[in-house]
Amino acid sequence: MGLMAMAWRNLRNRRVQSLMTVVVVGVALALALSVVLLSEGVQNGINRAAEPYDLIIGSKGNAQQLVLNTVLLQGQPLQNVPLELYEKLQKDPGVSAVVPLAYGDNYRGHKIIGTKSPFFEFRNRPNDPAYFQIEGGRVFQQAFEAVLGSEAARKLGLKPGQPFQAEHGDEAALPGEEEGPDEHAAHPYTVVGILKQTDSPADMGIYVDIESYWQIHEHPGSPAPANDQTYQPKAVTAILVKPRTFPNDVYRLQQGINSGRLAADAQAVIPYNELAKLNTQVGQGQQILSFVAYLAIGMAGATVFLSLYGSIVERRRDLAVLRAMGAGRGTVFRLVLLESGLVAGLGIIVGAGLGHLTAWLIANAIRDANSIQVILRFSAQEPWIFGAVLLVGLLAGVLPALVAYRSEAVRYLAPA
Repeated sequence: MGLMAMAWRNLRNRRVQSLMTVVVVGVALALALSVVLLSEGVQNGINRAAEPYDLIIGSKGNAQQLVLNTVLLQGQPLQNVPLELYEKLQKDPGVSAVVPLAYGDNYRGHKIIGTKSPFFEFRNRPNDPAYFQIEGGRVFQQAFEAVLGSEAARKLGLKPGQPFQAEHGDEAALPGEEEGPDEHAAHPYTVVGILKQTDSPADMGIYVDIESYWQIHEHPGSPAPANDQTYQPKAVTAILVKPRTFPNDVYRLQQGINSGRLAADAQAVIPYNELAKLNTQVGQGQQILSFVAYLAIGMAGATVFLSLYGSIVERRRDLAVLRAMGAGRGTVFRLVLLESGLVAGLGIIVGAGLGHLTAWLIANAIRDANSIQVILRFSAQEPWIFGAVLLVGLLAGVLPALVAYRSEAVRYLAPA
């Protein structure tokens, strides 16, 4: 009988003990692996979300809040900026494309974003395909036509041709808090298109012609009476800018806006930089989880050691018989080490599956809770993690293997 078959038989003879050890190793590995996958998944999601947005301009305030609201569709928008700033940027020679954004309405919790059709032509690089592509229907062509992100369409159950009525505010009203008849009721939207999935928070948005916002929230024509508190001149919440050159025009525009030379009471931010700062803040918690995960791997190694050491103590007579049948000390050493390797290997198989499943479940929970996309992929760190667990398992088997190696066969074969 070969060593592998013997090692497998020994593990089977101790089914409960072996199974519990494998489970401990698997859970420890799953914890470490899920932390790595989620950490990289968040970074992948940030990279994907920020791809088409080179520069965002909004009112002065918290830069991260501006990016969170514009790119991740989270939180409340900042104050508006004048439409004149958008028109001024259109004439800037360093600007390739510029589109306005307006926020303030929602439909069942999904933000309604007022913009212009060139928004759907934004791309990461000039030769890349458009970031936003229509999967069904078409782009809006007039006010009160809507294009839905893929997730918004799925969750809301809306298709091209179906109408819906917007609600004021960025969040859905609670039961009993619904608004009475207003301008929103008089201007229902009609779905005309559905976007392809982008694996970004944009999938949760509803996109309409910004004229829709202006018609609902503003009074056309001459200035409104002084006692009308709802009147606002035409304005936008944020402006997306695609500079002609990177980084020259990007930093020129950013410095010009932030210094007040190009616009007063406005700020320009590079979304990727702000999201990277946010990820760094979150990363502090991930470092703690990583420490806990690797501590768990160490504890799993201790479990393998205790399991094998107890097994050797119980099986001294069996090992003595094996020695008496002609097996050398080296054979016994390798047999015990092979058992520890099998336990670690089975733990790796269990842990790999459990780790990916755990990361997938948590990623879906994060996406459903706040639309932040966690893009999971196989990590380049996985082989290193698997190798580390296997090494810890083998090292845990060294001392029990040495105990078996040094056992005197005559002593344990002698009658009691």
